[in-house]
Amino acid sequence: MQCACRVLQGGLVTIPEEYRGREQTYLKHQVLRKYLSRWGYKLASAGRHQHHRLWYVDCFAGPWKSRSARIDDTSVSIGLAVLNEVLEEWQGRGARVSAEAVFVEADPKSFDALKEHVDEHAGAVRAHVLPGEFGSNVEEIRRLLGDDAAFVFVDPTGWKGVGMRHIARLVDRPFRDVMINVMYEHINRFKAEERRTWLREQLCDFFGIEDNAQLRDLDEEALLRAYRNQLKTMSGLRYALELAVPHPTQDRTYFHLVAGGRHRDVVSLFRDVEAAVVGGEAAEVRESARRRKDEASSGQLGFDLGGAATEDLRYRRLRDDGLEAAREIVLEELGRGVQRFEDLWPHVLEGAHITRSNLGSLIKKMRDESLLIIEGMGPRERTIKDEHTLRL
Repeated sequence: MQCACRVLQGGLVTIPEEYRGREQTYLKHQVLRKYLSRWGYKLASAGRHQHHRLWYVDCFAGPWKSRSARIDDTSVSIGLAVLNEVLEEWQGRGARVSAEAVFVEADPKSFDALKEHVDEHAGAVRAHVLPGEFGSNVEEIRRLLGDDAAFVFVDPTGWKGVGMRHIARLVDRPFRDVMINVMYEHINRFKAEERRTWLREQLCDFFGIEDNAQLRDLDEEALLRAYRNQLKTMSGLRYALELAVPHPTQDRTYFHLVAGGRHRDVVSLFRDVEAAVVGGEAAEVRESARRRKDEASSGQLGFDLGGAATEDLRYRRLRDDGLEAAREIVLEELGRGVQRFEDLWPHVLEGAHITRSNLGSLIKKMRDESLLIIEGMGPRERTIKDEHTLRL
C-alpha cells in the first residue's frame, strides 16, 4: 500500500493513498481502530481466569467505497485486523480468549465481495457474513452473541434502516459498547420534513421518536444531545457521548460519532481517542488536504515550510469550551455535597470534549485557587485518583 507520510512533532502520521479526497473516512477509521483495540485488549485480559469470547459486529459492512484492491480501507479489514492482533497477544500469554465477528450487507454485489474478503482474511477470527438488511438480521445477531462481550459498529450512508430500536436490541447486555455514525448534514437538511411521510418515518425511526417536529428547532449540539439521551433511554446504557469529525478542507463538521456503554471506561477511552485523532491527527490530515486543494485550484505546487500544526484548531476550541463548562459543573456538583473523583469525572466528560487528564489538571488548578479541597491526595502525588474526595 502506498502512503503519503509526514512527520508530526511527537509522531508519524501515515495517510494511505486510498484515503485521498476522503480524509474524513481516514479519521473515522482511526477512531474505530484505536477504540476497538483498547476495548479488545482490556476485555481479552479476562481470559487469564476463564474463557472469554469477544465479538465485533459491523452492521453496514459492504465495502462499497473501498479504493484498495485488498479492501484495506474499510471497517471490515480494521475489525478483523484488530481482533487478530488481540488474539495473538493474549493467546500468546496463555489466556483463553477467542473472537468472532458478524458482518451484515444488503446489496448482493457488495455481499459477494464482502464474503470473499472475509473468507480470505478472517485469520483466527470466526466470521459470520449475513445477507440482507440490518433490521432483518437483528434477532440472528442477538442469537449469535448470546451474553458475550461485543462491540457494535453502525456506519450507514444515511439513516435509512438504522432504527434505534434495532441498536437497542444488540446492546442490552453487559460489556456491550456501540459506536454510531450520525450524518448530521443529512439529518439537519430533513429534520423539519413535513410533506414526505416515508422520510419522516425513517427519521423518527433513527431517533427512536414518534414525531420529528421536536427536532425542528434544534441546532447541531442540541440535536446530538437529543440523540444521545434517547440512545441511553432506549438501550439502557449509562453513558453516551459524541465527537465531531471535521470536514477536511472546510471549518465545519462532516459527521458525528456517538459512542455508548455501561462502564465509565467508555467515557475516558472515547475522550482519549478523540484527543488523539480529532485533536491530533486531524490537524495534519486537514492541512495536507487543504494544501492539495489549493494546488489543484491554482495549478502551482505549494511550499511546505515545516512547523505543521500539532493540534486541530476546531478541537482546541471545543476543549477550551469544555474546560470552562467543566469548571462550572464541578462547582455545581460539589455545591450539592462531597464527591469522590470516580463519581464526578464520567459525568463531566460525557458532555465536555476534554480528557480525564485535562479534568484532573483543572481540578488541581481550582484547588490552588482555593476553590475546592482535594482530600486523600498526598503531598507527592501529582495525579488525582478515583478514590480521592473533593469538597468545597
